[in-house]
Amino acid sequence: MPGPATPRIPRLVYTGAGDNIFTLTPADGQVRQLTWSWEKKEAGTAAQSPSAHLTHTWPAWAPDGSRVACFGLRGTQETSLYAVAADGVESWELAGLSGGLPIYGNWSPRADTFAVLVQR
Repeated sequence: MPGPATPRIPRLVYTGAGDNIFTLTPADGQVRQLTWSWEKKEAGTAAQSPSAHLTHTWPAWAPDGSRVACFGLRGTQETSLYAVAADGVESWELAGLSGGLPIYGNWSPRADTFAVLVQR
């Protein structure tokens, strides 16, 4: 017996320019940027640190369309799970994932839990 119907989310979510998360509305071609990969300046220098760049990857819509989960990778040492509001106004770091690289993530049907598969 089929489960409850999942609401249709009329937008695609993807990783695009600058390692950021974007949405695309196919009906009108509207693109919206949800994340910004800010880079921090090293103290006392004008150069950017490559390890300060935050790469956003593997976005996944919550089943209710209210937010997108994604992973944020900073260099090779730090990885975190983030949730970003569908309009891009707010974001939250949900968990740090030390000691592993995320391979896959998916929301629960009620969008109250996010499962992560990590390679160690």
